[in-house]
Amino acid sequence: MVDACSLIATQQLSERFPKLPNTPYVVIALGKHGGGELNYSSDIDLILVYKGEGECEDARGKSATHLEYFHALAEKLIQNLSQNSGEGHLYRVDFRLRPEGKMSPLARSVESYLLYYESRGELWERQMLIKARAVAGDLSFGDDFVRQVQPFVYPRTLFQNPTEYIARIKSRIEAAIGVEENVKLRAGGIRDIEFIVQALQLVNGGKNPDIRSATTLDAIAKLADREFLSREEESTLKDAYIFFRTIEHRLQTMLNTQTHEMPGDERELTSLAKRVGVDSSEAFRRKYESFLAGVRKIFDTVLSTKDSTQDAGISSVIEGSAGTATSLRVLEHLGFRDAKKARKNISALNCGSAFREIAAPLLDEIAKTPSGDMTLQNLAAIHTAQKFPDQFLGQLKEDGFRKLLLTVCAISPRFVKGLAKNPLLLEMLAYDPQSLEKKQGIAFQSSEDIPTVKNDEELRIGIRYALGVSSFDEMAAELSHLADAVVATVVSDEFTNSRAAKRSLALFALGKYGTQEINFDSDLDMLFISETKSAATKDKLEKVVARLVQRVSSPSEGGKLYDIDARLRPEGKNAPLVVDRKAYLAYLQSRASLWERQSLTRLRFVAGDEKLGAEVLNNVHAFVYESPLAKNWAQEIVAMRKKTETRSKVSGSDFIDIKLSAGGMVDVEFLAQMLQLKFGANEKTFRNLATLHAIRLSPISIEKEKLAEAYALFRKVETHLRITLEERGTVVPEGEKLELLAKLLQFSDGRSLHHHLLLTMKNIRQVFLTTAEQLA
Repeated sequence: MVDACSLIATQQLSERFPKLPNTPYVVIALGKHGGGELNYSSDIDLILVYKGEGECEDARGKSATHLEYFHALAEKLIQNLSQNSGEGHLYRVDFRLRPEGKMSPLARSVESYLLYYESRGELWERQMLIKARAVAGDLSFGDDFVRQVQPFVYPRTLFQNPTEYIARIKSRIEAAIGVEENVKLRAGGIRDIEFIVQALQLVNGGKNPDIRSATTLDAIAKLADREFLSREEESTLKDAYIFFRTIEHRLQTMLNTQTHEMPGDERELTSLAKRVGVDSSEAFRRKYESFLAGVRKIFDTVLSTKDSTQDAGISSVIEGSAGTATSLRVLEHLGFRDAKKARKNISALNCGSAFREIAAPLLDEIAKTPSGDMTLQNLAAIHTAQKFPDQFLGQLKEDGFRKLLLTVCAISPRFVKGLAKNPLLLEMLAYDPQSLEKKQGIAFQSSEDIPTVKNDEELRIGIRYALGVSSFDEMAAELSHLADAVVATVVSDEFTNSRAAKRSLALFALGKYGTQEINFDSDLDMLFISETKSAATKDKLEKVVARLVQRVSSPSEGGKLYDIDARLRPEGKNAPLVVDRKAYLAYLQSRASLWERQSLTRLRFVAGDEKLGAEVLNNVHAFVYESPLAKNWAQEIVAMRKKTETRSKVSGSDFIDIKLSAGGMVDVEFLAQMLQLKFGANEKTFRNLATLHAIRLSPISIEKEKLAEAYALFRKVETHLRITLEERGTVVPEGEKLELLAKLLQFSDGRSLHHHLLLTMKNIRQVFLTTAEQLA
C-alpha cells in the first residue's frame, strides 16, 4: 500500500517535476510496520531516504535540489496514505522518528542519515532502527541502506548501557499512564516484551549478528537459541506476546478504534474473554495477570536501572511526557500538598538541561523536607533571582551547596528572601568556611551602611543556626551583640552630629535584650540615664536619644532596624526619654514597684559613658539585690504573673500562647528572676543571668531539667513562628501551619505537638507555683 501510494505521489508530482531525479529513493518502515507486526488500527512510522544530492528541473525549467523533490514526495505520500475519503483513510502516518524530528526535512540523503547517526545519534534511535525495513521505492537500495546503518545499531562497544536507558524510558511511560489498564504500556505488557528483546539485541547484537531480527517472536527464538534467554523465558515471552497482541487486535476490532485499554465493564470484559478463546472474565483475569507477572519478572532480571519508579514519575513530569492529571498525581504521591503550585514551581526551575539532570534526586530530597511545598517554592524564588540560572542549577549538583540551600529553603522563607536579594552572600556562605564562623565584632563603614550590614549579618546568624553550626543560645547572643553594635553606632553618630558630651549618657538594655536572649523581630527594651547639671546639656541628650529611637525604629529602604521600647523608665511613656541618675535612684528607693525591681535583674550596659554605666549598675544592683524583700513578695509576683495571662485576647482549652498562657515562657522567666532576687545579694555572680543560666545555677532544689527542656521548646516554637511562618506573635497556630511546626520540631503531627505543649505548660505551671512557695 505504501509502495502504491509512493508511485501515485511521483505521478502527482510529474506536472511540477516532469523528469524524475537521477537517484533512487526508498521508504523505510519502522516500529511494528517494520517488524511486520501491525495491529488492526496501527499508525505506520516511516522515513524517506534518497541516494545522493543533486539537482533536477521543474516544469518551468528552473533547477531544484533532490532534497526539495523528495521532501515534496514525502508530503504527497503522507497525504495519500492519511487523507479521508468516502471510505475513510488508509493509515495514520508518523514521520517524527526521522533525525531531529518534526523541525527537520521529511527526506534526507544516505550520507546525511549516516553522518547524523555517527555524530549525534542517540540510543533510542539505535533501538528504533532494529525494525527498519524497506517497503517502497527501490527496495534493493533500501536493503543496502539498512545494512549501512547496522554498525550504528549494533556497535561492538557500547558507551551507554542500553538496559538502564531502556528501563528508565519504560518507567517513565508507566508513571505517565498511572493506574490505567493498558495492555500495551503497563508493567508486564507488550512494550515490556519488546523492550526486553530490543535491550538484549542492542547489548549482544554487535558480536552476535544471528540474533538481529526486526520481528519480536523471531527475535525471541533467536535469543533463546543463543542462550540469552532460557527456554522457560522464551515460552513465557512468546505465549504472553501472542495473548496480549490477540487482546489488542480484538479490542480494536470491537471498538473500531486505536485503543489498548482493557474494558472496565464486566459484560465487555466477558465478551473480550470469549473473543480471545477464554471461557469467563475470571479465567481471563487469571491468565492476563499471570502473563503480566511472568513478563515483568523477566523484565526486572534483564533490565537494571538506578531510577526508581518515583524517579521515573518525576522525570515524566519534567520532560512533559505526563499529562496534567498524571503530573499532579505523581507530585501528590511524592508528598506535595498543593500539586498545582508544585508543578508551577518546577516549571519555573525547568529552564534547560542543567535542571533535568538533577531534577529527580533534587525533588526527592525536597519532598522529604518538613514541607516539600514550601521548600520547592523557596528554591524557585532563589532561582528566579539569579542572573545566571544555569550556573546556579549546576551548583546544585554539589553536595555542600545543595545541602546548605535546601536546609535554608526547608526552614525559612525569611532567609530565602534575604539570599534572593544577596546572591553574593549565598556564594560566600556556600564556599567560604570562615563565613559561617562566629564573628568577634561587627563594624559599619558609615551610618548609611547600617541597614544593609545589619540585614546581612542577621541573615548569616540565622543560617548558622539553621545549619546547626550554632545553638539557640548562641544565636540569641549573636543577635543581641548585633543589636548592641547598631545601637552603639547610631548613638555615636548622633553624638557627633549634636556635639553633645558622650560621657554624660549611658544606654542600658532590659528584658531579653538585657540578658542577650533576643530573637528575630524582638523589640529592644532600653533605659537611658544621664548625669549633668546643665539644662542645655540635658536638652541635647534628650534630642540625641529621640533621634536614636527615631532612626532605629523608622522604616527605611533597607527595612526597620528595631523597635525600641523605653516604657520601663520611671513614669513610663509620658516621661522624658532620658532619666537623671540621682532622680532615678531616688525613684527606685521611694516609689519603684516590685515588678520594676524584678525587671532590673536584666539590666545591662550597652553604650555611652562606661564610667557612668558602671556607677548606675552598682546603684541598681544595690537596690535590686540588697534591699530587703517584702514578706509577701513571692505571692505578689505570682499574682502579677497571673494578671499577665489575661492579655491574651483569645481563650479556651485548646488555645496556647507559649509566652503568656499559664505555664508558658513567662512562668520560667519569672521563676529565674525570683531566684535572682532571693539569692543575688550573697552571690554577685548570680546577677543579670540569662533565664536558663539562672535556672541551672539555682541554689535550691528545683526541677531544672524539666524547666530547661520546656523553655528551650518554647523558644524554638517562637523562632519558627518568626522565621518559618513569618508571624510575630506567640500563639500556636492551627491546621497546616501547626502540622509544619510539628515536623520542624520532629513531632509526628500537629496533634501530638499541641498535646505535648498543653501537658508541658500544665507541668511548668505546677513547678512555678511550688517553687514560688519555697521562695516565699
